[in-house]
Amino acid sequence: MCGIAVVFSKSKFNPIEEGQLRHMLCAMEHRGPDNKGIFIDKTVGLAMNRLAITGVETGDQPIWNENETVVLVCNGEIYNHQELRDQLQKEGHSFSTDSDVEVIVHLYEQYGIKCLELLNGIFAFALWDQEKQCLLVARDAMGVKPLYYVDTGTHIFFASETHPLIRHIQQDVHFDVQGYSDYHTFRFTPGNRTTLHGLKKLRPAQFLILKENKINRGFYWGPQSDNFHSIHHRMDPTRNQVETVRNLLIDAVRNQFAPEVKSGILLSGGLDSSAILAIHHQFCQERPNTFTVSFERPGIPMERDQYSEIDHAARVAEAFHSNHIAEVYSAREALEALPSIIGSLSEPIADPTIIPLWFVSRLASQEGCKVVFSGEGLDELFNGYKVYKQTYWLRALQWMPRFARQLAHTLSQRLQLPARGLLKRTLSPPWEWYQGIGSVFTSEELKQMLQKEIWELIQNENPQHHVEKLMQPVRNESVLKQMTYFDVFAWLPENTFMKSDNVTMAHSLELRVPFVDLRLAEYALQMKDNLKLRWGTGKWIVKKAMKGLLPDWVLKRRKAGFPVPLTAWVFHEWKDFILTTLLDPNASTRGLYKKEEIVKLYEASDQNRGRVARLIWTLLTFELWCQAKKADNEMPFYKERAGKPSPSGLG
Repeated sequence: MCGIAVVFSKSKFNPIEEGQLRHMLCAMEHRGPDNKGIFIDKTVGLAMNRLAITGVETGDQPIWNENETVVLVCNGEIYNHQELRDQLQKEGHSFSTDSDVEVIVHLYEQYGIKCLELLNGIFAFALWDQEKQCLLVARDAMGVKPLYYVDTGTHIFFASETHPLIRHIQQDVHFDVQGYSDYHTFRFTPGNRTTLHGLKKLRPAQFLILKENKINRGFYWGPQSDNFHSIHHRMDPTRNQVETVRNLLIDAVRNQFAPEVKSGILLSGGLDSSAILAIHHQFCQERPNTFTVSFERPGIPMERDQYSEIDHAARVAEAFHSNHIAEVYSAREALEALPSIIGSLSEPIADPTIIPLWFVSRLASQEGCKVVFSGEGLDELFNGYKVYKQTYWLRALQWMPRFARQLAHTLSQRLQLPARGLLKRTLSPPWEWYQGIGSVFTSEELKQMLQKEIWELIQNENPQHHVEKLMQPVRNESVLKQMTYFDVFAWLPENTFMKSDNVTMAHSLELRVPFVDLRLAEYALQMKDNLKLRWGTGKWIVKKAMKGLLPDWVLKRRKAGFPVPLTAWVFHEWKDFILTTLLDPNASTRGLYKKEEIVKLYEASDQNRGRVARLIWTLLTFELWCQAKKADNEMPFYKERAGKPSPSGLG
């Protein structure tokens, strides 16, 4: 795992400067403290900071093929590398390192662009073909590893994070209209945009081929590709599906063991992380390391499970005899760490789970780990979240005639009944209302919050077009399957994995997420709804598959996972800090939001505080992220216009 930096010149008259690459590497030194490598040709430069995991002694990059006509830098891990290595050696290829990513250069020699379809792993790489004078860049199928880029007109700069790229944006740095609107709708930016104009990212399973001033784009897997569901695992209706899921879960974890370095499991005590520990315990002789963090009881009374899973995690750790380390943090400690936590993000992502993830990553790093395992992805692929359960009610209400639903919705609106939102959803397709797991502002709420001139700039943007596009392949399928597609192909890569990559790499840790193994993901995406969500229970088939490996008290426990007492902090311990930060005349986001509307959020009723806390957290995250970029001298967000502060354009 590492950080890669790439510069491509569109003309031989604009050669690559080594200083550019070195500056980019310096901005990402935390991603790979073990070694550096640089290659420069006339029109391309490849560089990387290495965190040595596989082939520790011989795996430095850039990596070449046999006759040094193909060179590669790669951030990631190829989990089927041994299988591919054996195959390639039979075909006459010779290897010079023990690195897993060396298979990529030989696969490219053998199969060209088709090599991407053979890889099972997490990666973002750049490969230079000297004979064809072309550059291939690609991102892994599930989007676990990020890759950003900026096109200056003469050059294209790529990097694993945005920090090295912002300085290469030619025009005044300003917000992207669509990206800004998307962030406030989903709490992240789906698609290839970011919140900054001119700064883009590769999408999951996307590749670019660059030659002179031409760029060809495509997808090798996923809803956009022609061969979706044809690469790794087709559904076999004759096999026992519980047994198949069990085998896929076990193989996914076993294939990602990291025997050459110290590793640990991020343990919450819930099903997903406990499953990793159970499989590790069953098939690995070494005693696993587990890490848990939790928080002190907040000032506002709440259930213990809402701020601490430490007892559940300890019980699981004891059951599987792991070397377990747990730490408890206060609201003040979390607040003091916030600038560093948010500053580690390449783009603003308003996911509060970043807080415990940052603390547990720091804890694992301090204990000497280089690799940590997380259970992310299982809830999205197998419908474990509470939001999916509303499909039961939607399906039941669809039996009512449409005119009856319209009448019921009108009445519920007038009487402000709790069911009014659900009734409204039955009257339109999912892509018009679904905002994913982490939805925040509605259009009406955003109009109320934003200054008039900002709202006028973004009101014609339609964030839901991302939802419609991703649901397109399943628009005639069930509502549950449509929701799943958006969460798997947008929420997971652009919220969960982007956040997790940034935070773990800030502590020089490689994060492995075995439950988004391609074979398991493809199998899950083809599965019938009632095998995932049954009798109100999400991940039904996963629980069946793990029976015997996990104790019943883990399988029967309600969903868990590093809880954050965000509502209590926002309305109690952090209230003064938040208001001071957002209402400060020198705030980075001044001129965007109405001050009176920010204050009004704190008037929320007790039953609405949970949702309102997420809205406030979205505003705070954006402000702290902007502050961090300004502190790094990466972007001057605002300029004075006729003595009045205003955004320097939402371009």
